[in-house]
Amino acid sequence: MLSLDSQRPANLLCGLLFVLILGGCAPEPILTYESDVPAQVLTPIDLAGVKDGRTRFRELFCESFEAIGAPEDGQSSCGDYLHRLSDEPAATKQAVGPRTALASVRFVVVPGYMGDAAPAGMRALGPSIDRLAGQGYRIEYVQVSGGGGGGYNAAQIAAYFRDREFPENEKLVLIGYSKGTIDILHFLVDNPDLARRVDAMVSYAGAVNGSALADVFPEVLVNMAMAISGSDAGDKTGYQTLKPSVQMSWLATNALPAHIKYFSLASFTHRENVSRILADGYERLSQINPKNDGQLIFYDQILPGSTLLGYCNGDHWAVALPFTEKASGYGSTLATRNVFPRDAMFEAVLLYVRENL
Repeated sequence: MLSLDSQRPANLLCGLLFVLILGGCAPEPILTYESDVPAQVLTPIDLAGVKDGRTRFRELFCESFEAIGAPEDGQSSCGDYLHRLSDEPAATKQAVGPRTALASVRFVVVPGYMGDAAPAGMRALGPSIDRLAGQGYRIEYVQVSGGGGGGYNAAQIAAYFRDREFPENEKLVLIGYSKGTIDILHFLVDNPDLARRVDAMVSYAGAVNGSALADVFPEVLVNMAMAISGSDAGDKTGYQTLKPSVQMSWLATNALPAHIKYFSLASFTHRENVSRILADGYERLSQINPKNDGQLIFYDQILPGSTLLGYCNGDHWAVALPFTEKASGYGSTLATRNVFPRDAMFEAVLLYVRENL
């Protein structure tokens, strides 16, 4: 994930460089032939141990959408922002419970790759966090290194929590956007003493299986973009962490804590709904599957053994990065399809998780 802001020259140059990366030549096919990977299958969710929470999540999202209102210049129906695939169960019409109980839950968001290059106002889900915090939700944001690997950033998350108290009556929920999901997974495995305090985890358009694009774009150019942007490179293994062969091998050899409840919100959209800067990535991923968000394929965003909340109809930036609220100039011309009800979607995630703790 890369964040841009026209008011910061370093980020503008970073954006220019990133466009060059996206426009560069890629090998064919997009994935290289290799056998140093674990055995894998592609199967319907009920056969993969994934629970289906889409019906209830849709109800919560649509209620929040109606309460908050459609985004400016956006679609007027909540259904336009949440895909309904052929196997989604019928609605339950269950009422939304009182939001006051959310005060007993602490939600902690971890951003994605190069997320630290964004100014405070442009951070992942930033305006949504601020608005919901003003309504009594307890939401925190952990800034990890932009280029650090899963283990490196896991140590930063651990350091954050070691300085915090854990009240007995409090529930703790970790939410990872993009590569932030990988960082949280490493944190849970590497720090069992702290993982015992965690009640739930959410993959929010998370790079659970990595991204095939990490096998396409030259790492040297990505490192140049990181240096120009001022992002903290950490141990410089973050890009390697995103490679599917690396991440799938890690998942195959590291058991996740069984006491934690896992949830997944994925995203994909059609080509016309992808921002300019993500369009090349979308085309490349479409060689594998057109149901992608310009960074990740839809099935690569689902945590093993999780509850599937739904599939957002938006690109990888639209679901979390607030260009329509905060960016102007160069940044907004790159994120050309950024209108999305981020507040309503994020609130629906918090409500669903709280109902199921």
